[in-house]
Amino acid sequence: MGLDRQNRWCEFPTMNATKVRAKNQVTLPAAVLESAGVGVDDLVEWRFEGGEIRGARLEKAKPRTIVHRPKLIRRHGLLVFDVPYPIPPEAFVAAVREEREEQ
Repeated sequence: MGLDRQNRWCEFPTMNATKVRAKNQVTLPAAVLESAGVGVDDLVEWRFEGGEIRGARLEKAKPRTIVHRPKLIRRHGLLVFDVPYPIPPEAFVAAVREEREEQ
C-alpha cells in the first residue's frame, strides 16, 4: 500500500497512526488492540528498540480471593465472633480449634 504525492512515493504499511497528546497519552487503534488481545484494564509494557516503540501485553493479573477468617474473642466470659455477618459452621469449628491450640 502506498501513496503517490507530487511524484514522491511514500510507503504506508498500516493506516494506524496516532497522535501523542499533551500528557503523553495516545489512543491505540481498535484493530491493533484486537490483534494484540489487549482489553480494558490490561497492562502493556513499553520499550524503545531498534528505532521503534514497542508494546507487549503483560499477563492478566489473577483475581485475588479475600478470605475472612473470623477470630474468637472473649466478651463477658464467653467466646464469641465479633463480625456483622453469619458464620458458617466450618469456620466456627476452625476458630475454636485455633483458640484451643493457642492455650
